[in-house]
Formats: sequence, C-alpha cells, structure tokens
Amino acid sequence: MAGLAACSYGSSHSGNTAGSLSRTKLYSSVDAIAADSDAVIVGKVNSTTVARDVDDTTDFTLSSVTVLDSLKGTEQPNGTVTVRQTGSASQSTPETLLQADDVVLLFLSESGLPGEQAKHYYITGATAGLYAADSKSGDINEAALSNASFSRVNTDSGDTLPATLTVDDVA
Repeated sequence: MAGLAACSYGSSHSGNTAGSLSRTKLYSSVDAIAADSDAVIVGKVNSTTVARDVDDTTDFTLSSVTVLDSLKGTEQPNGTVTVRQTGSASQSTPETLLQADDVVLLFLSESGLPGEQAKHYYITGATAGLYAADSKSGDINEAALSNASFSRVNTDSGDTLPATLTVDDVA
C-alpha cells in the first residue's frame, strides 16, 4: 500500500471546531463512545459530494472513505463506507467536514435512514467521534498504522475524551 499523507485540521477545513452543536449525550470515555458506535475505523477520505437527499433544503456532505483498519463492526479493510455529515461548505454547519485525502479515526453510527441510505454512517456524537492523523505521523501505511497518532478535531464539544488516540487505545 502506498503511503497516505496525514491531514491537518485548520482553517482550510469547512465548518468550525468550536462546540456549538446541540447534542443529547456527551462522552466521558473512549469505551463509552465505542459502545455507542456501530463501527470504529481508520480510513482515508477518497472524495466528498453534497446531496439534498433527506429534504429539499438541508445539505449533507457525503464522504467516501476507504477502510484502512476496522476496529469494531463488520467493515473490512480496503472496503469503502459512506459517512454523512449535516451541512456543506456552502451551507453553514457547526461540524468540521471531512475532506479528500484526510486520514482519520472514526467512531461511526448507522444512519437509520431507509433504502440505500441505510448503508451510510454518521459520526458518533457529531464531531466527538472524529480524530485526525497527526501531521507528525507523516505517511501512514499498513506497517505504520498501529503507531499512528490521531488528535481530536473538536476539543471544545463538552466531551471529556482523550486529546489523542492510537489504534491500540481503541482496539
């Protein structure tokens, strides 16, 4: 497998990293967010598209993510999952949106939507379940994956989750 560049969440990403999203549950441990997740994966974002497939006004950013490692659930390495996020670059959102080439650790929940959308996932706890590969990690390939470090993207969400995680912290 070719090396995958790590991503850095900064001003180039859509949305913001402040915790302005209203949620019913805050997470105080990796075990708690993992228990509420149907899948936990490390993946590389291949592409994103915007759809209005639930109603005529709400944008959803749909990210195609290649699974590099599956830590929970039935998703297989080298498979692809679709991750749904509310909003888009052109429609304001409190979420930090995934972008092509991002390498991420994701805690995912099934969408609960009908039809083909039932195969989609949401990030558990909005952005609480989104960790980005540290720029210090450099290229991430299969051999280096277990040593890669991932940082919380939204550190102001009200959750008390660790600032950084490795695959071993979740597995």
